[in-house]
Amino acid sequence: MSIEHFDSKSEQSRVDTMSTASGYVTPSQIEVAQFVPPPELAPFVTQFYHFRCNQRRVRDAQPAALGHMVFYLQGKGTLRFEDGQTYWNDPVSLFGPGMAHAEFDIEGPFEDFGLAMSPLGFVALTGKPATALADRMVDAADLFGTGITEMAVRFREERKHGRITVRDMVEQTTAFLLPSLSGTSPPIISN
Repeated sequence: MSIEHFDSKSEQSRVDTMSTASGYVTPSQIEVAQFVPPPELAPFVTQFYHFRCNQRRVRDAQPAALGHMVFYLQGKGTLRFEDGQTYWNDPVSLFGPGMAHAEFDIEGPFEDFGLAMSPLGFVALTGKPATALADRMVDAADLFGTGITEMAVRFREERKHGRITVRDMVEQTTAFLLPSLSGTSPPIISN
């Protein structure tokens, strides 16, 4: 699926109901796409993704996974980890590797853009061992400075007015992250 698909103005009609069994949004109520990172970022980032749901409340589970950086483009809410720790989403947040699932509960409609980090990428980008942020979410500015928050706010505003594409966000995020990787090279695995 192309990045441009999610930048079109056409919207499907959505049923404003949730799965009655779980309270979670149903797969038919969300749009999600995953994209291969640019080659220079590939050892550090496993994928970029774009998620959108037009429901008034978006409740969904994030399975145990690698670390993520998430730009919140629309909607406000929380991420609750299995141990009960709950965090409000910032304009851009980073959450560490999950030991169990976590649950999003967002006032929608909701749209985010993010990236999943490889184990090498998590350490190279954050400068921290994975255990330091396991099952925790932090404001990405705590690790990357205020420039990432400024970029997140700009993404949100430009997305609201249809002036930025997912491709643009991938390119700008890549350009922002690459300098923090200077001097880092992926390990060479030999037989």
